[in-house]
Amino acid sequence: MYYTTQMQEYRLESLDINNIKIQKKIKALISESRFTRSNLNNANCELINVDNKFKINTFEDGQDPKLSEVQKLFNEIFPEEEIEPETILRSAVDGQNPWGTPDTKYRVVVVTDEDKKITAICAGATLDIDNKRNEVAYCVEYVLTKPQLRQSGLAREAYISALIDSMKIAKEQNKKLTFLFGGCTDSSETFWNNMGWKRIYFKKGSNYIELPYLQPILNFDTHTGEISNKSREVKEHLMIDCLVRKPTKEDMIKLQEALINYTAMWPREAFKNNEAFIRHKVYIDNLKLKFREDLDQSDNLYFFDKQEAQSLN
Repeated sequence: MYYTTQMQEYRLESLDINNIKIQKKIKALISESRFTRSNLNNANCELINVDNKFKINTFEDGQDPKLSEVQKLFNEIFPEEEIEPETILRSAVDGQNPWGTPDTKYRVVVVTDEDKKITAICAGATLDIDNKRNEVAYCVEYVLTKPQLRQSGLAREAYISALIDSMKIAKEQNKKLTFLFGGCTDSSETFWNNMGWKRIYFKKGSNYIELPYLQPILNFDTHTGEISNKSREVKEHLMIDCLVRKPTKEDMIKLQEALINYTAMWPREAFKNNEAFIRHKVYIDNLKLKFREDLDQSDNLYFFDKQEAQSLN
């Protein structure tokens, strides 16, 4: 049954008093949608417009055969150094890494067409950033649409469902969803600006300087801890949507550490010896140190979208 937008919005607003800001964010995004949702309170729903019908689902089982289709799309669309093997994808969905260590569950939201083919994906995780404040942040790793369906609005719908899912996780943990963040490329930045995300800058003298961000190495030699020959760091824009407040420098440190620890830090069990693990950890620690040093160049942070950034200096 399809309810009126007004009724659905009221139910959404009353869902969780601790997360009013993200609820308002979701409502604003839905108000500009090209589709009608069968349920605004659930990430999993149907999408309908005049011409098409789609379904949105979130993977709960790392053994689901459809995850192979997800991995295939990742491999087709993203460079090799930006993706991990299917074994890691599957274990992450189950809330652990390939070496059996528990980890935050990786949430993969997919949009499928009437032939049950995946058309769009939003994948990420809700990460702890401040236990004293009971705050979490939703970190986006991948958003994509099949090339022939770009500009269809389906990636946007996958993202909306991912936010509903993250809000649900925050509610279950009695925590506040405070920031939405992740790295993005030049080609995807306009999409993220439309979602409300902005770049992060500091000021040095009279010049605004973008906070440097490199997507970390994802693959390492388990015998030596050295970077895999096929891997390299990827320069991206670190982007953020501030739901509750603008982040302080300390917030940014916590966000970057949560991101690095989740996406790039391997446990001791992954390596054949202590020396390899230590060498790997030195790489991770240096990433965090460099980020802190960049932040220390200014007392204040500034936030600009692509168009605003082009008019600076």
